[in-house]
Amino acid sequence: MMFGKNIIVHFISRDPEDKFAAGYIDFFKLRMPEWEHHFFVRKSDVPLRICNCDNVHEDNLLRIILNPDNRKLLHQCRKIIYSGIWASWKRRTFLILSGLTSKTYLHFWGGDFYSYRDIHYTLHYTLRHPRRSLNKLLQHSLIKMCAGTINLINSDVEELCRIFPNNTKHFVAPMMGSPRRKLNFAEIRQKHSQSNHTHRIIIGNSATNTNQHMKIFHVLEHLKNENITITCPLSYGSDDYRIEIIETGRKIFGRNFIPVTDFMSFEEYVNLLASCEAGIFNNNRQQAMGNISLLLRLGKKVYLREDTSMWKHYTQNMKYIVYPISELENITLHELVNFPPELAYNNIKIAEERANSNYAVEQWRKVFED
Repeated sequence: MMFGKNIIVHFISRDPEDKFAAGYIDFFKLRMPEWEHHFFVRKSDVPLRICNCDNVHEDNLLRIILNPDNRKLLHQCRKIIYSGIWASWKRRTFLILSGLTSKTYLHFWGGDFYSYRDIHYTLHYTLRHPRRSLNKLLQHSLIKMCAGTINLINSDVEELCRIFPNNTKHFVAPMMGSPRRKLNFAEIRQKHSQSNHTHRIIIGNSATNTNQHMKIFHVLEHLKNENITITCPLSYGSDDYRIEIIETGRKIFGRNFIPVTDFMSFEEYVNLLASCEAGIFNNNRQQAMGNISLLLRLGKKVYLREDTSMWKHYTQNMKYIVYPISELENITLHELVNFPPELAYNNIKIAEERANSNYAVEQWRKVFED
């Protein structure tokens, strides 16, 4: 193995079913092979479903640090990408004390920095919440010391800097799925183009309270006796929140409420989205962009909050046609699902052009060549 300018080391957070981690690894192995990539991931009983396991190191953080070959690799590589900066004081302390921050780039997913927006640098707050305050202080210190930060969308950079004021370099690069996942979206759109007797709506993307499901349930309660099915993906997140959402959904909508609690294959999930007429995402932060982008590519109507970075990203930066959550108040079922074909085509065209472009590779190349 050659150490030096072409080696990129990635620390990647594992997620339920490795739906992000596996896609991340496959993307760099298959789309950017001119760099020698090494991946460090937490060991799990679930095997990573990736194109190959070359240079993929599964272990816990302590053993990674203590391994002399790993230490040599970390000190001699060109860049370190730390993807998914979740609340672990051990990881942050390791990076701060390692002497590696000058070539480390922090790749934020969303939940790993928005969760700090309500933590305040005041004596009163610190005395009441010492652990949360310490976590934010470590996070802030790491951002200011690192070589750069990477966000998924441009408007998240503004939010990151508002929560953590800093003068660090900022890059924008997406979290990509595996290039091996190839679907014919035109065929899927055609397959689900026939009108159904029941109008299916999908709400949210996970069992996390930032989805703000309850507010949407109450806004749509007046439609509970209509020909409508409310589908809620709840396969990962908080168990307590999942139970609460299912109980409330069934109480309001009865048999018209369908919770999705099991993981699906990518193809199965895309077909579920294609069977819906509209998607409602009341998320109060950047979240669910995989779901939203797929729905837009499928020509479905999408509702978002106007006070999130995603609204600016989809409407101003990408020029998609999406609708504000505020329009749902007292909406009729026809108004909820009606989406003129020319507007659906606008979204499909934009999504297909982005999917077939080299945008992701070009954005990541900017990071690696910095």
